[in-house]
Amino acid sequence: MLSQHRFTLSWILHSALFHKPACIVFLCVCLLFPCMCPLKASGRQQPVSETVASNRVAFEYYYYAAVTAINNEEYDRALLLLQFCVALQPENAAANAMLALLYDAMGLDDAMEYYDQAISSDPDNWVYRRHYVEALSRKNRFQKAIALVKDELHAHPDNEDALDVLAVMYKADEQYKAAIATLDRMEKQVGVSEYISMEKYQLYMAMDKPAKGIAEIDKLIAEFPNDDRYQVFRGNIYMQQNQPDQAYAIYRKVLAENPENPFVYLALSEYYQQQNQPDQALNAIMTALENKQLDLETKLGILVQYVDKLIDSEEHTAEIDTLLHTMVELYPLEEQVYSFYAMYLERKGRESEAEDALRTMLDINPKNKDTWQRLVVNAFARSDYREVADILKDALAECPDSPQWYLMRSVVCYEIGEADEALQMCLTGLEYLPEESADRADFYVQLGDLYYKKKQKKEAFEYYEKAMEIAPGNLLLLNNYAYYLAVENQDLKRAERMSAKTVEAEPQNPVYLDTYAWIFYRQGDYSLAKFYIERAVDNLKQEEEKNDPEIWEHYGFILLATGDEQKGREALQKALELGSENEAVRQKLQETE
Repeated sequence: MLSQHRFTLSWILHSALFHKPACIVFLCVCLLFPCMCPLKASGRQQPVSETVASNRVAFEYYYYAAVTAINNEEYDRALLLLQFCVALQPENAAANAMLALLYDAMGLDDAMEYYDQAISSDPDNWVYRRHYVEALSRKNRFQKAIALVKDELHAHPDNEDALDVLAVMYKADEQYKAAIATLDRMEKQVGVSEYISMEKYQLYMAMDKPAKGIAEIDKLIAEFPNDDRYQVFRGNIYMQQNQPDQAYAIYRKVLAENPENPFVYLALSEYYQQQNQPDQALNAIMTALENKQLDLETKLGILVQYVDKLIDSEEHTAEIDTLLHTMVELYPLEEQVYSFYAMYLERKGRESEAEDALRTMLDINPKNKDTWQRLVVNAFARSDYREVADILKDALAECPDSPQWYLMRSVVCYEIGEADEALQMCLTGLEYLPEESADRADFYVQLGDLYYKKKQKKEAFEYYEKAMEIAPGNLLLLNNYAYYLAVENQDLKRAERMSAKTVEAEPQNPVYLDTYAWIFYRQGDYSLAKFYIERAVDNLKQEEEKNDPEIWEHYGFILLATGDEQKGREALQKALELGSENEAVRQKLQETE
């Protein structure tokens, strides 16, 4: 018979490395059993004929082929092979255990039946039993899980791992008293340990028995008097019990014995904060961060918690600057350290240095999208669209599967006069979006605008229609499409309906009001056109809006159409001053001289 293995997933992978049958093995099996057909994915199988079932060589071929399939992540094939193994030898523990593990990973209840068979065939195999217990616990079937572990301990009372699992099961089932009794039993076997005492502390606290929980910490302190972590923890408990003086006394004692202990400074920072001594609290944090004994992960956790206090401090700017700079020097390959330093520099208005820190982060990890995004945001804040376009070009070279960056670069390229590049960016970005993505609407709107600017009106309107199919409520789409229909004097009633939705949604948006007014003008309804264009002009607040020559063009034409010649000419003249190149404006001014 095949030897029974102590079965774990890691064992499967390890075993596969040393038992890799050549491809001919599987071929031989297929030749031996040409009638093999797929078995069902659930339920136990009927044994095949006695001749096949007795063929130990065939079983081993299938079994090790299954191991190889798992090693190659061919799980469907492994499942089929293992089902056949179990059909050949229904009581084989190893095959049942492996099949159970696969079913368990698939979330199927069939796993339980195969686990049952595995431990029935090999009751002394704790690994099989433990996998079964873990599977049961994931389904909150704690009573059966507990019974299985108890059976193991009845046969092997010194199994420390089984005791640990039993305590965990009791805790998960909220049988805290039984969990503590199990941990006491463990403690008698292995002695006082941090894990056992901390577990019992938590359980006693859950049972609202703080005195017994604290006694467990005192036990640790007595057992390990030179490990001041437990003393600091005891001080923290005093803080939780609103006994700061007792806590402070412990912290001072620990500092006297071990002034390099970084954790006591963290505890002291909380003490000083509670005592309303923010400067001392900040000093304690900085002392902890400077401590070389403290690991980087803990330091990063401190920075996450206290970064705002550090950055906003006015009294300790020089010290904090030195501290963060030192951390960058100590950890030159850690992105997160540079990230905090860059954040600090940004908040202090040192943009150039912050950008250097972000660039260093990209030298460490050029695939970090968040870092690229921070550079883009900073460049946008400076309204430096050329720089934004360059940053996005570099970002897309490293992360080409970021469709929104293509759209963003398309927009900024158009702003800096690179219309062809803007069009190419938009078309390339679309390739990275699935057909069903709602984000395609934004690309279609941009393509519609770009094609219209290139005077390819047919293509422009086709893309607007595509966008309307996906996002008929998109305000930018409704406004732009309606406006260009009005400019082309096409389907004006539809344009009016679309534009009305934008005005209803944002009644003070001057761009939407201007479009609505122009549509009425094109329809010859000059009274409504004047009403809405005056509202548009009244709502011009931002400089970009006030300096838009098109709004002043429309204002002038509409005023002239309603008989207000003086104000109309003034509006058209202002449009020219703002850079209008519309020949119709000059022609209208000449006609009304």
